[in-house]
Amino acid sequence: MERLKGIFWRLVPYDGEIRLRCMLQPGFKRRHIARAAQTAQHVARLEQRPRDGRRIRVAFFCYSPAYWNASRPVFEAAVKDPALEVYLLALPAGAVTKDGMAAEGFGENLAYEFCRAFYPDTINAYDESSGRWFDLESLAPDYVVLSRPYDKEVQPGYASAVIASYAKICYVPYSYCKMNWDSRMVYGCDFMDSVYAVFTENETYRAMVERIFRGMFKAGWKQVQCVGYPRLDLCQGLEKAPDTGQKTILWLPRWTTRDLLEPSTFFRYRDALVRFVRGHPGTRLICRPHPLMFQNFISTGEMSPADEAAFRKLFSETPGLELDESGDYLPAFAAADIFVSDTSSLLIEAFVTGKPVIYCGRISHFDRAARKWARLMYQAGSWDEAESCLCRLLEGDDPKKTARGAYIHTSINFDGMSGKRVIDYIKKDYLNSKQEANT
Repeated sequence: MERLKGIFWRLVPYDGEIRLRCMLQPGFKRRHIARAAQTAQHVARLEQRPRDGRRIRVAFFCYSPAYWNASRPVFEAAVKDPALEVYLLALPAGAVTKDGMAAEGFGENLAYEFCRAFYPDTINAYDESSGRWFDLESLAPDYVVLSRPYDKEVQPGYASAVIASYAKICYVPYSYCKMNWDSRMVYGCDFMDSVYAVFTENETYRAMVERIFRGMFKAGWKQVQCVGYPRLDLCQGLEKAPDTGQKTILWLPRWTTRDLLEPSTFFRYRDALVRFVRGHPGTRLICRPHPLMFQNFISTGEMSPADEAAFRKLFSETPGLELDESGDYLPAFAAADIFVSDTSSLLIEAFVTGKPVIYCGRISHFDRAARKWARLMYQAGSWDEAESCLCRLLEGDDPKKTARGAYIHTSINFDGMSGKRVIDYIKKDYLNSKQEANT
């Protein structure tokens, strides 16, 4: 069944799946229209709220340090704008179970100290001593910017449907979609029902979102804007790290081995990559796993805590090996000479650095637009293929380099202004709603 589901999701576009569900699944269309209509009613009521000459109130979530860059360019543009009053809530990490994220279990709030380092007014969303969550509604925000569509990651009071009852939700997706699977995750109907404005990464997905929610856009219930991918703003002018005399391989393994789409290479490549680095003096390996990888593998029984500890010890004690779990992945990106990556939301950012990427998966199920840049990566379906490619690249044989650079500079919206475009839209929307409320 899992295999059949994977084939279906690879072959059927997400908007096509939604059409099928509307035709074949009783109550599907009615339920989502009702939820979206409720969001529209909230918006209509919010737009009548007195403004009293105050600044526009915009709130952001930091789900964890590793996820912050998805919101960072928009947040930084907001902080620089004197017309905005900005709030930042730092959330504790959700606890991982075999079924995903358990809303009733939360770990240490690493995001709080992380955010306070650059924004001292950061709000701790959870008071561990009292067991109370911060009441976001008490701030009376006009807009709440969300980057992750997973309500199961947060406590119920921060679910999208709840937030939509007192603020307009602006959705800036954390992931740059490449395939049908991505769009199902990123633009899922249950979450999108509560969204007021969605900011897509390119025209392909703007058009897809408009097709799926056509009636809602025509009714004025939702807004969609193609602004580019804000995380790429951070790659503008990304400088190479100081030369250490070594060639650095950055490995980005996925968090799950499920064969539904593209399984993680962690177990298949970890020993081989370590042997490769040991056998090639002058190279080093940085492993930057998905933030949920170790937790998930322990939850599924694929690793034990002792296995994790042994892996960490190996990378901490062996010269040329480094485990990077820092809040910001950009220093590792700057240090890298070659990327070895599973499917990842970081894949497009690795690509726009202009450095060679060895992709450990298939691109046959990428959408038409993504295949254009995916073909400029090197593909490896096995360790033998990955090793052969690594050897060639370390010798300076990178035949796709020129074409890769040309595509980056001509075909990807990569001007460093995506975050500002989101804020410009928020200001324009606020002004329009204010004028309509006064007429």
